Amino acid sequence: MKILIYLCRYNGKIRSTYVKEGDPIQPFVFAIVIPCVLLFSFLIMFLVIGNIKRTSGTLYRAQEAKLRMEKHRNKTHRAKYLAKSREEIESWGNLGALPEVPIEGTLASLHRALPDDYIQQIKQRYLKEHPHVAEDRFELLLFELKRYFVVCSVLKSVPMFSDEVDSVWHEMIMYTREYERFGQELLGGTLHHAPAVQSVPDPGGRAWFDLIYSYLFRLHDFTQIAWGPFFRHPLDKSRLLELQTLPEEELRRRYFREGADPQLVRYLLDKLIHQGDHARNLREELQRGSVRKKTNFDLNNPAYGVYFAGLMVMYSIYHQDTYATQMEQQLPRDPERESSSASVCAASGCAGDSKSGNDGGSHDGSNSGCSGGSNSSNNSSCSSSSCSSGSSCGGGGCGGGGS
Repeated sequence: MKILIYLCRYNGKIRSTYVKEGDPIQPFVFAIVIPCVLLFSFLIMFLVIGNIKRTSGTLYRAQEAKLRMEKHRNKTHRAKYLAKSREEIESWGNLGALPEVPIEGTLASLHRALPDDYIQQIKQRYLKEHPHVAEDRFELLLFELKRYFVVCSVLKSVPMFSDEVDSVWHEMIMYTREYERFGQELLGGTLHHAPAVQSVPDPGGRAWFDLIYSYLFRLHDFTQIAWGPFFRHPLDKSRLLELQTLPEEELRRRYFREGADPQLVRYLLDKLIHQGDHARNLREELQRGSVRKKTNFDLNNPAYGVYFAGLMVMYSIYHQDTYATQMEQQLPRDPERESSSASVCAASGCAGDSKSGNDGGSHDGSNSGCSGGSNSSNNSSCSSSSCSSGSSCGGGGCGGGGS
């Protein structure tokens, strides 16, 4: 109505200006034709705008439906993947330890330290606090946390390189009595967990973690989702020098917990002491070109971790400056998988009271920090926490192996 009134007033102004007396055509044009043309133009404009809005709404709803379907397909795919991974690890004995690893004694202590009722309490609390996490994923994270505790039981200091695995550990600590019994049963003392004041990258600590982990356990698909990609960083030159030159007893004192399973310590010491000879042999084989076919290894092969750990040591010794390029050429190209929560920095740390009173310091996390946070790390060498036995180091912490 307002538009019509405006048109009539506007038309009157035009008529008073341009219409000549005695002209029979112009009054008709200004009184009828022009208002109709203007009104028709406004009508067409409204129709076009309305059609555009309806079309845009339809396209938006179609896009939304497509995104929902894609999200549902991805969710279904992830659920099937997690169920398959859980089924795989449940078929393994001894936490998927390599056949030659004397881990039975340590696993017996771990099973006593983590009774079923305690695990159920942790599980219920974790799933309540993390409603978006599927039960299968929790079981896989718990599996990796148990492996981490095995490493903690033998080494003085072990950075934690997964926020997700660390989050399960946090829920364990909430049950203080059970957690204290857990530490006493596994380590002979409480396994403390303290936040770090500052986070800094620790690629050398990540390389050390990859090496020990691969000497003990076989890798599988979820391993690299939980911890991030393995073998992306060289071992520190100082650590390599120690492993190649220090006497066995000094290595034992410097890196291993007093009171740890002697068979497991003996196994790891033997691997570490002889890795220099293995690296020389592997270098000669690579120069002859007789090992390149082995890069067809995938994570389904139990020897995957040991083989690439050997390459990591060899390139760390002989090609440290070009390590990333050399290792990239050897590692198989994994299909794109979901982002991991692993990182390369320490956001917290832990220290375990030792029943033997050794002076191996704890890692307070300030030397193993995180660059870039979590949930998107493809080059993970940060720890979100760490564990060690003995008293606290204070200040900058003890590093990734008590060295």
